[in-house]
Amino acid sequence: MKFEQVPWPIIILSVLSILMGITLLGSAIFGLFTFSIFTILIAVSLGIVSIHLGKSLWNGKKWAYFAIILWGTMGMMASIMHIVLPLISPLFEKAIFENILGAMLEIVIVLYFINNEKIKKHFGFAQYTKVKEIIRRSKDFLAREDSLDSWLVSLVIVFLFIKFIFFPLLSLATGTSLPLVVVESCSMYHETNFDDWWFRNAAWYESKNITKEDFLSYSSTNGLNKGDIILTWGYSDYKKGDIIIFAAPTKYPLIHRIIQENPLSTKGDHNLGQLDVEKNIPKSDVIGKEALRIPALGWLKLIFFEPFKPEGQRGFCQ
Repeated sequence: MKFEQVPWPIIILSVLSILMGITLLGSAIFGLFTFSIFTILIAVSLGIVSIHLGKSLWNGKKWAYFAIILWGTMGMMASIMHIVLPLISPLFEKAIFENILGAMLEIVIVLYFINNEKIKKHFGFAQYTKVKEIIRRSKDFLAREDSLDSWLVSLVIVFLFIKFIFFPLLSLATGTSLPLVVVESCSMYHETNFDDWWFRNAAWYESKNITKEDFLSYSSTNGLNKGDIILTWGYSDYKKGDIIIFAAPTKYPLIHRIIQENPLSTKGDHNLGQLDVEKNIPKSDVIGKEALRIPALGWLKLIFFEPFKPEGQRGFCQ
């Protein structure tokens, strides 16, 4: 479509979308040796979608019109939620001013797209198409149309919903900044049944005044396996035997079992002894404790990271 035929707001959005896509693809290329393959795939995917959206906006494709309305509505909801959440819980950073600006911008864009006749004409709508009809057609595009563009819009909506709405609400409900964590190592793994495991490890635990009967009363008596997903709970105190997630001077937080309450100390069930970083843990470093274990589902994430780990840390626990 010729430059003079494109409304100026569409020109701005189209150029910004294409530039964003190029930036995302560039970051993926420059991050080949530093980013995980998962991060690179996300950046490449979003970059391609962003460039495709920019071109489609310029050419007046209806799917791009629906995408702006639907993504803008989702972004507006997320911004409003992030204005309210810091007022409810200290878990969330106070960026109220930025979120107010974001919500206002998204409201303006959505309302402008729905009500401006030049914009609607650019995307092939009949003159004076009613707002109710546009909303209906947006819903039909999302729910009924079976096209690649419809799937792209749906996938991005799911991504936005999970990242900016579902996880913050889950954090509020569980009282922790990390409501879901994936077990990424074998430090809590039991390679045999409990009796055999205890026979090999009893001496160490009994030296800490932990008997077999004590251990059997603990959560996840048979340990955790690499790839398990843990639902974290932050609204309670921590006691001996709880499996906690805590920040440490390591690449990721540690997931180990409390073996002493004062000072707070932990140990991985599979480890021969304690790490120095877990012998006196400040309570302020505790993120939460295990509330629920979902076996193996975390491998959907780990498969993107495993090839970049040292050889001895790859694969299943043995």
